[in-house]
Amino acid sequence: MSLSLLSSSRPQSRPHPRVLPERPLRAVLLGCGTVGGGVMAGISRQLAGDVTIEAILVSRHRKHRAPGRYFTEADCVLATGPSLVIDCLPDSDLAEQLLDRALSSGADVVSANKAVIARRPDLADRAHERGSLLRYAAAVGGELPVLETVARLRSERRDILSVSGVLNGTSNFVLDRLAEGAGLDTAIHAAQALGFAEADPSADLEGRDAEAKLRLISRAAFGRDPDTVHRDAIDETTPRCVRETAACGYRLRQVASLHRTGAGIEARIALTPRAPGDPLGEARDEENAVRISCEGGDSVLLTGRGAGREATASAVLSDISAILAERYGR
Repeated sequence: MSLSLLSSSRPQSRPHPRVLPERPLRAVLLGCGTVGGGVMAGISRQLAGDVTIEAILVSRHRKHRAPGRYFTEADCVLATGPSLVIDCLPDSDLAEQLLDRALSSGADVVSANKAVIARRPDLADRAHERGSLLRYAAAVGGELPVLETVARLRSERRDILSVSGVLNGTSNFVLDRLAEGAGLDTAIHAAQALGFAEADPSADLEGRDAEAKLRLISRAAFGRDPDTVHRDAIDETTPRCVRETAACGYRLRQVASLHRTGAGIEARIALTPRAPGDPLGEARDEENAVRISCEGGDSVLLTGRGAGREATASAVLSDISAILAERYGR
């Protein structure tokens, strides 16, 4: 199947007329924690003349925060009438509600929330209908330009056959600690102590985080979600598998893959032995590695930090810059 025949299911109705917003772009920031704080600092350093943060949604007030700019009520933030909404919220349910409202108002949106974007493909349709831009590169691969690379390959009419990668840093960290002889609970607690794992790490260990990223990659590469999804979990049986794999000179990794077959798009998140020197096996801790294979034997390999404040904030800033370029030719 030629890539030129693949397209998303967006409606072909005429987009809502768009009035070009004034510069600097008036933005609001949803969430000012680890990632949001990094985004705000990056805007001050890199985009101060192009973007101004009018309001910031926070979970609670602190003494050093200036009144009139920080709010605990989302209504107060959205009431400022922003042209750009930047979503760095950890709460996906709240983020989903606010992204709905932002796109309905005609605002452009940048989101780092993979869970929301993965389960709400209709948000892209909403943005199209309203003439808004929706960008979410930060939701996949951190500083790795995964979605941008897929888009470039498609624009070049390159026929993508498969995508495989290590997309979850928590799993990397836990598997490496298991290989060193730690127990599963000890490895998880160590990951939490260093900030690699959430208080509830189940989405990472069960492959749900990687699945959400695969869904976004599949939409970009093939125009639709996978037809089938298989997930392996890191559980109490994994330490033995890690030891047996290490004894053979291999390293166990949680590998997420997409394959286009005659039956459709197949997604798998599987614990897979990787040989020494394999880039997918060499990814450690927050590092990600993604290989995109095209018809004719060509492939593209991307490696870098897939998580953490700097990597995620950098991806959000890249999305903001992309919106500036599209709106103003910056």
